[in-house]
Amino acid sequence: MTRMLRLAKQRLQAGWRIHLAALLLTCLTCSAYLIYQSYMEQVGLSYSRQTTELALLTDFQVELPDDELLPTAVEPTGAWKSRPTPELQAAARSLRLNSPYGQLSVLALQPEASYRGPLPQTGQVLINQRLASGLGLPTSGELTLSGSETKNTITLTIADSFDSSSATGHLLVLAQDIQPLLASTGYNVFLYDLVEQLKMQSARDALARFYPDSLIITNQQAQVVAQQALRDTYQGFGNLVLLIFVFLTLGVLTALLLSFIDSKRELSVLKGLGLMPRELWGLFLINGVVTAVLGLASGIGLAYLVSGIMQARGVILAIAPQHILSLSWRVALAYTLAIAAPAALARRATVNQLLYDQPIPLLSNRVTTLKRHHLIFEEKLAQGWQVMQLPVIDGILEGFVFKSVGDQIKQGEVVGFSPGWWGLTYTEYVATIDGEVAMWQEDSGIVAIKPHEDEH
Repeated sequence: MTRMLRLAKQRLQAGWRIHLAALLLTCLTCSAYLIYQSYMEQVGLSYSRQTTELALLTDFQVELPDDELLPTAVEPTGAWKSRPTPELQAAARSLRLNSPYGQLSVLALQPEASYRGPLPQTGQVLINQRLASGLGLPTSGELTLSGSETKNTITLTIADSFDSSSATGHLLVLAQDIQPLLASTGYNVFLYDLVEQLKMQSARDALARFYPDSLIITNQQAQVVAQQALRDTYQGFGNLVLLIFVFLTLGVLTALLLSFIDSKRELSVLKGLGLMPRELWGLFLINGVVTAVLGLASGIGLAYLVSGIMQARGVILAIAPQHILSLSWRVALAYTLAIAAPAALARRATVNQLLYDQPIPLLSNRVTTLKRHHLIFEEKLAQGWQVMQLPVIDGILEGFVFKSVGDQIKQGEVVGFSPGWWGLTYTEYVATIDGEVAMWQEDSGIVAIKPHEDEH
């Protein structure tokens, strides 16, 4: 371990300019990420403070599509019977009725015993005080209503007002009082309260399962809409964050590859002296970790410095700990990907490849047969011959053949070699029989091995 640390220190000293460039890139990326996330959090808080909670009759108001009516509320079935679910407070019918003051939205309640919200008595109507003044509705006397489904009319006594948002409607009556105005029965609104065992989101998810395709309104609906609008507005910037870390990975990868190229001769000597593959991995890992930790630490420090300067000028820009954790795993992932490539090259490279700057293949492939069917070789293949074809492009052989016609060859021996992908891959053409090279056509790349006579 001591030797690896000493070698890693020497490599850092030799290529300090390259590692400094990677460190600065990491520092700037980290500070920009933290400042951006802190700014977005402050924008979100500021936006949410501008919204107010909706005043509803209950915690949840479930509204079915206009053409859908249910005779009763949905009862939990199956496993839902044993789970805590929101408590039903009332079923209701929402509709628009004609009045002397124009068409009004009415919510007709069929309350449960547990309902504790505003409730009119039989023959009475409650006026939404938030909407009354704007529509010029009276606060006392009587109100005549008529429906569009039937020609009947009803007259109700204005008893009082209730405080609720416009989502509840203008008027609150009992469901039994508007029956003469309806041609069909059923409910399209269901009111629920939250129970102690449930969180708001869990209760909302349960209601979404009970009433698919419905609109679920909560007292926090304004904040939910504001947060969603904020997410939609800045979604493109979220993709920009991903793009920034992709560029960080590519930048660090380029720096580490340059460091590898710059130290090829040193690595060739170390491999010649017996440095193990895992020790090579250790060298690149130590150098990468040192650069990553210093870059991350300096980036966090720079972000706090900028935050302090901004706060001194009256701009709130606090760095949150969760953003530092999120940043840390992103930097760790970027450096892991960047370290893997040069470390794999150093591990696979031979001493000669490092010393003479030869291409270092990462992937290899073995070929023992023809890739395509050739009718002219059917008879020879039936006699036990082995036929292979090296790649030929524009009449030029892309590779090397190590044997000539008449040369003896043994099973498992490499007959030819073909590089690919700028030297990052190579293909070996391997004999599967003992015999001799009976055919070699350079213009087509065909090489054929004839088995020894004693094999038949």
